[in-house]
Amino acid sequence: MRKIFLFIISFFSVILVQGQIVDSDGLKARKTQMFGSKSWKSIATEIVTHLSLDERKAINYVKVIELPNNTEEQLFEKAKRWANRVFNTSECMVRSIDDSSHSIIVQGYVNNAVEHIGGSNIYYINLRPIVRIQVKNKKARITFTMPAYYVHKEEKSGSLFRPNSHSEEIWDISKCYPFDRYSDLHEITSAKALVMTHLCVTRYMEIIEDVLRSTLLPDDNNNW
Repeated sequence: MRKIFLFIISFFSVILVQGQIVDSDGLKARKTQMFGSKSWKSIATEIVTHLSLDERKAINYVKVIELPNNTEEQLFEKAKRWANRVFNTSECMVRSIDDSSHSIIVQGYVNNAVEHIGGSNIYYINLRPIVRIQVKNKKARITFTMPAYYVHKEEKSGSLFRPNSHSEEIWDISKCYPFDRYSDLHEITSAKALVMTHLCVTRYMEIIEDVLRSTLLPDDNNNW
């Protein structure tokens, strides 16, 4: 009973953040837990050795989970109910549910995952990962894709009489540090973005695996 109660609490705590199943504060705490006091650039250069960009120049992570105690239909129902509950805002949404292939694609969101002051510019980066969950033969395949970094840039005017300028940018990850170590003019910001992406991936994977390994969801009964 205590385990079920704790699961219900953790499940609803995920929902209460309105689709942001991770946030920037949680990711920063996770950075300290996983990497200690290492610099952003050193962590990024460590992470990139295990990564490659796909043909669309996006970052991809893939994890396959063995779930022998579940049928394909049970797994898909868990994933579908969870996705519909959590990804229900303008920023976080269910992009597709394919009943025939037991596949779900959701759009995630982490607001201001990165904040960095570089010279006269202030950068705020939002992460918009695409996550696909596909179940088959008592397995789940989770694919996490980061297609680009979405940047709000604030440029200081240097004058009390002129407001700072603001612009929205989309950064091509292949042109960001550490994938491009020579021409990136905002390498620390880019390093932070890669590290936060990696931390976001690990947390998403944990949460989805917990959902799929769980017993019945809080409003379920024994009739699948």
